[in-house]
Amino acid sequence: ELFQEIHNMGYDSLIGKVENMKIENAEVSLKKFKDIRSQSREEVTFTPDEKVKLMRDVISRYNDFMSNRNVRLNGVKLDCSTYRLFLDDTDHYGRFHSDYQYLPSLDRSRILIDGESVVEVDIVSSLPSILLSEVGIDPCDVTIYNFIKVNSKLQAMYGDDFPMLDRGTIKPFILLAINCDSKIGCVRALTEKQELRELFGTKHEVYNLILDEIEEWLSPIKHKFYTGDGLRLMKVESDIVFTAMDALTQAGIPTLFVHDSFICK
Repeated sequence: ELFQEIHNMGYDSLIGKVENMKIENAEVSLKKFKDIRSQSREEVTFTPDEKVKLMRDVISRYNDFMSNRNVRLNGVKLDCSTYRLFLDDTDHYGRFHSDYQYLPSLDRSRILIDGESVVEVDIVSSLPSILLSEVGIDPCDVTIYNFIKVNSKLQAMYGDDFPMLDRGTIKPFILLAINCDSKIGCVRALTEKQELRELFGTKHEVYNLILDEIEEWLSPIKHKFYTGDGLRLMKVESDIVFTAMDALTQAGIPTLFVHDSFICK
C-alpha cells in the first residue's frame, strides 16, 4: 500500500513533501536545547519569546530562499536547510547546523551556486577577536597567532633544533585556553592532539611554557582563559552569522554557512 501511494504521488510531489518535512524539522529544532548538564544530552523544550520567534522567521525565510536555489556538488543537489542549536539556554552556542557542513573543505570549494563557482571566507580568528573587541581592542591591530614570539622562547629554552610552532599548531593552544575550564585541563586536551604529541611529546612542561607565552602576549584577554567561556563566545559569533543570514536573504544573495565562514558566489 505504501509503495502504491508513493507511486501515485509521483517523484516531484514526493521530493516536495520531503523538502517541506526537512524545513519543518529545522524550524522545530530551534525550539530545542541540548542540556549540557545531562550525560544523555536530551533535548529540552522551552517557551519561545519574541526574540526566538524572530529567529524562527529569519531561518524559515532563509530555508525557503535556499530551497529554490540550484546548489550542487558534482552534479548532485545539496540540502541547504539549516537550524540553530543552543546548549542549555539562548545565551550559549547557538551555531547553525546543515548537512553540507560535514563536507571536507576541498569539496566545499567545488560547490556551484546557480552554476557559478564559490569562495569561502571566514571571520578572522573569531573567538579571540571577539574577546579583544569586548575589552576595546581592535583585533586588526593584534597578531593573534603570534607563533614567532613563542618560537623565540622555545629556542632560548631548548635550542635551535627544538620543534617550532606555526599558525596551524599554535591555534589549538589559544582556542583550548578559551574553551577549557582550567589550565591543567587545557594541557591535557593539548597532549591528546596527535599533531602536537608528534612535536612535543606528552610532558606538560613545554605546553605550560607555550601557554605562559600566549598569556603574556594576549594579556588583555588572559583573564578569560581557562574559564570555559567558549560557548558564550560561540553565541556571539553565531549572532554575527544570524545577522548576515538575514541581510543576505533579504538582498537575494544565496550563501551557505559553516559556523564562522560564509560560502558564496
